[in-house]
Amino acid sequence: MKKTLIALSLLLPFAISANEIEKDNQIQHATKNTAYIQTAKGAGTGFFIEDTKLMITNRHVANAGSFFIVILDHNGNKFYGRHVFTSLDYDLSLIEVYNKDTDTLKNNNTDMRVNGGLTLCDHSNANVNDEIFGIGSPKEQRHVFRKGYINSVKSYSRQHDHDVVQYQEYTGRGTSGGAIIHKEKDCVIGVNFAGLLEYDMGIAVPVEYLKEFLSQYNEWNQLSKREKAIFDLNRMIEKERKEYDKFMKKFQAEQNKRLKIINDKEKKKSEHIEILLKEQKEKESNE
Repeated sequence: MKKTLIALSLLLPFAISANEIEKDNQIQHATKNTAYIQTAKGAGTGFFIEDTKLMITNRHVANAGSFFIVILDHNGNKFYGRHVFTSLDYDLSLIEVYNKDTDTLKNNNTDMRVNGGLTLCDHSNANVNDEIFGIGSPKEQRHVFRKGYINSVKSYSRQHDHDVVQYQEYTGRGTSGGAIIHKEKDCVIGVNFAGLLEYDMGIAVPVEYLKEFLSQYNEWNQLSKREKAIFDLNRMIEKERKEYDKFMKKFQAEQNKRLKIINDKEKKKSEHIEILLKEQKEKESNE
């Protein structure tokens, strides 16, 4: 309870009224380009950016196993989604959106972007205490505005094995996949994917990695069906190779550590024996 109160007190300076939200064009633009996602496994958030009609979200929100995806825009209009492409390195996925009245998915991707969608920042470099905000669906409440600030520009996450943007802001179930927007620069600095609820702290995939993922998708999207299958296979092989190399590096480090311990013990043992032999020799010579 005490930790929760501390976290809430940190957020109080960033309070904003409902009237201010309605008048803020920047917030309204972000809201209109954000969607609520519901799958058979749960709910989350997605958003639309410039240069693509596809919706960005988290891999854990919608992936290749998501056969049922319902999407609601800011007005509550219902659409349906189909998983298109997933990152093997980051918690990112792309969804194709189509109207419920469409009989076929082919060439019917619905453009839900409003005024061109959200702009991506050039990079995730920012300053500690820079103001950010997000639109999400915590506890299935759709299109909720949240406001906070950056508390670490780049932090390495050992759990996820890559850098993350760390920020102070409420982030809970349903906010996954939402854009983290830099208030002053008015661009997406990262994609929310996890948080430490006890501290009202969130972490996001940096925009550089999102751009890397989109570039990979564009390359994949130009291929034939057969070439795509080969591309995906090569991606998985490369991922397995990296995981294997990582495992072997860790294994080798642990092995070297254990060998050092054994060698140190053997060295101490030899030194001790040498001392005993020397003492025995001196004793015999004195006799």
